[in-house]
Amino acid sequence: MERYQGALCANMEKKIEQQRVISRNCFATWGVEDRFEVQHHMDNHVVYLNDHHCSCGMFQMVGYPCCHALSCIALMREEINDYVDDCFKKDAYLKVYNHGINPVSGMLDYEDSGLGVVDPPHVRIMPGRPKKVRRRDANDIRGHTMVQKCPPLCSKDAKGTTTFIPTRTPMSVDDPPSAIERLKATLPPENSKLYQQLVLRTVITFW
Repeated sequence: MERYQGALCANMEKKIEQQRVISRNCFATWGVEDRFEVQHHMDNHVVYLNDHHCSCGMFQMVGYPCCHALSCIALMREEINDYVDDCFKKDAYLKVYNHGINPVSGMLDYEDSGLGVVDPPHVRIMPGRPKKVRRRDANDIRGHTMVQKCPPLCSKDAKGTTTFIPTRTPMSVDDPPSAIERLKATLPPENSKLYQQLVLRTVITFW
């Protein structure tokens, strides 16, 4: 940092440069003493240079000139560094880090206090069923949930199990035996009522 040639810190130089680009659309007009009226697009702002104050609120909040104040500084042909707080300057940075930082040992080298181990706080279980889904944040992308509806050709047995009845079973003589055997394995038993309905529906379809 000592080799750095600028009067302000590098990060502050970048921020002021961003405001300087925006100040190209600001047109300052001198009023009384240190008061200026700045026209920015369709709005006007009042700037007090000596008090480091702007009606937009940025100048007095962040500590460096906003785009409106920069247009006034450029109109008066003054230095920008004079309107930046001292904490953002190179001299203040060197004073803060002038003293060395002492090294700190790890936790294994700490002395035992003899007070015992501190237990974590007791977790109180709230009433009701615990939630398994994480609470979504406002920035999380919420996907569309699709509700799968039951097809119209379904039947329920005595146990309440839902079974789908296909309207047409694609079969041909040229099908390999393995495919036909797999298809038969998926069919219900022959003595069940569901199988009779399936055979009747297949006959009517191919009739």
